[in-house]
Amino acid sequence: MIYLAYILVIILLGIIGWRTMTDPKEGVRWIILASCLDFIGRLAAVKYVGHITVFHFVVLFFVLGWLIQFIKNPGFKVLKNPVFKIVLVFVLFSGISLFYTPAGSGAVVDFLRLAALFVVFFMVGSLEYSRQDIMELRKYIIGLGIACSIIAFFQMATGGLVFTLARVGVSKTACIPRAAGFFLDPNKFAVILMVGFLVLFSYLLENRKEKKAILSLVLIGSALVMTFSRSAWLGTFTGCIVVIMMGKRVFRKLIVFMAVCVITVMVLSSIPKVGVYVRHKLKVLVNIDESGDSKRLKMAKAGVDMFLNRPLGIGWRGFPVRYYEYIVKAIPAADRREGAGVHYVTESHSLPVTILAEFGIFGIIISVLLFLSIIRLMRYFKRTVDDKELRLLFTALAAIWWAFMAVFCFYSNIFENIFWIFFGLLISFGAMKVKKENDESPDIVAHVSQ
Repeated sequence: MIYLAYILVIILLGIIGWRTMTDPKEGVRWIILASCLDFIGRLAAVKYVGHITVFHFVVLFFVLGWLIQFIKNPGFKVLKNPVFKIVLVFVLFSGISLFYTPAGSGAVVDFLRLAALFVVFFMVGSLEYSRQDIMELRKYIIGLGIACSIIAFFQMATGGLVFTLARVGVSKTACIPRAAGFFLDPNKFAVILMVGFLVLFSYLLENRKEKKAILSLVLIGSALVMTFSRSAWLGTFTGCIVVIMMGKRVFRKLIVFMAVCVITVMVLSSIPKVGVYVRHKLKVLVNIDESGDSKRLKMAKAGVDMFLNRPLGIGWRGFPVRYYEYIVKAIPAADRREGAGVHYVTESHSLPVTILAEFGIFGIIISVLLFLSIIRLMRYFKRTVDDKELRLLFTALAAIWWAFMAVFCFYSNIFENIFWIFFGLLISFGAMKVKKENDESPDIVAHVSQ
């Protein structure tokens, strides 16, 4: 039976490979899908490297397809954008820091992962899309969000009979299940739902009378709640604010949106067990020292101390290695005892803190340049592009980028595949404009940013 499964996987990968190498833009959709599989997409385990997954094969096919089109197709255009250079400098500096990072050779594999994700980001971001591609991509992302939501509901309804449920504590003696889909970590599943929610939310603000879209938004939103991922909740909230700010009648929409958020929190607070969790987290906002989240503040302080001791940074992946050395200093002397305030996870949980500690002043400069470039791209796009389809999806992609920035403040994972893919799509769409000539063709042509 296992051999039959492997044969089917090989046939499926062969089909995906052929279609991806023929049309890299279709490969982008396959990469997004492969990013949602996680543990069911694992094919083999390799020592010192980890699991070989469907995602790795799809990315390989995509890279080969991109290179084939670049070499053989004279009409294949590569869009340019200064954001590529900023991110490339960050990747190169990460590689240089391998010579002095305390992580040693263990950081090399992680750097290779980062470099590979940059290649995917660049290739996705350099592709040129037509209006038809945009419409199909939007439907695909929304459809994927709906499919993941159905999986979440099935998972919760069956009590994890098929897909294992994660758990979150609501008190010292009780916990509630968390939908995790095909992921071992529900936070990773939550960002998939977040992406689908924001694309649909952007579309729905311009098409408010579509009942199917409203029901789909409620479905995805409900599944997102069931993940109990606070970082994804915050990211979704941030993304919705960005969508509203990039549209018209901003003040009115903000009032309505905030009212809906308040009502949602009130409804969740009235549900048994769920309400305990929600009220507890709201209390944490007022007095964080009463929760385990105070450990994250100590981790952040440890990162700041690393920066103060080494203003140029301690090097790529250095934070987890130096964590225990600095976390003790972050704990008040009166509370110091074995294990007090020490979190079992050595990651900082915050990407800004990690960048500050590992890359220092250089990390701050790169971050500022990147943020300014994204803001400039959004302003340019809002002023110059009137095409509805392109505007709606670009708005959603911009919202997704800012949503991930919010997520990364509390759930640091720079290796999040889905982030790099949608970051590339944002850059690609931001480097386009619609033909303004009296031309019947509605296609989108490249705008090269200098």
